[in-house]
Amino acid sequence: MAKRKIQATELNGFTIYQNTKKGTIWYDIFTRKGYIITSQEAGIYMVYTSVLPIAIIVAVFAYNTFDFLNVNAAIILGVVLYIAGLVGFRLFYFYRLPEAKNWERPKTNIIDTLVEKYSKLRLQLLLIISLLIIAAGIFAIFYDKLEGSAAIAMAVMSLIAAAISIISAIAIARKSKEQKNI
Repeated sequence: MAKRKIQATELNGFTIYQNTKKGTIWYDIFTRKGYIITSQEAGIYMVYTSVLPIAIIVAVFAYNTFDFLNVNAAIILGVVLYIAGLVGFRLFYFYRLPEAKNWERPKTNIIDTLVEKYSKLRLQLLLIISLLIIAAGIFAIFYDKLEGSAAIAMAVMSLIAAAISIISAIAIARKSKEQKNI
């Protein structure tokens, strides 16, 4: 089966901007520069967006496969793989892209970005998933009696999920308000 080639205009995310003059631009939050992504590099960008799930899957697989690996070592392995993936993509891919000269990043906040770039259904799914993560964190900490760094990691994940659920709920309300006004 032939793979469908991904076009640069199909990319989206918090650091991807569509510019009528320059095309698709990836904004690097560390260097505060924009880099032009053409359709040839769009597939590589899709691999870059998969670095976090791949690191999580490898860490969980390693934890379940190797008896000597404890939870702390699996968490460290996942974090190291994620950081290595991000640094590798930045050094060997993104910084080789042509820089977008005379380009200013649009000033928007996270809620405006969510309302603009995502459908109401996708925002609702984000809310449901973040609420499930919160419930799983509470269940794991209080009923499974997690201790140490595993409990801290689960509590941090639950707090992040709580922030995401609040932001997505506000974005859903704003999107609903916009749809009613149309």
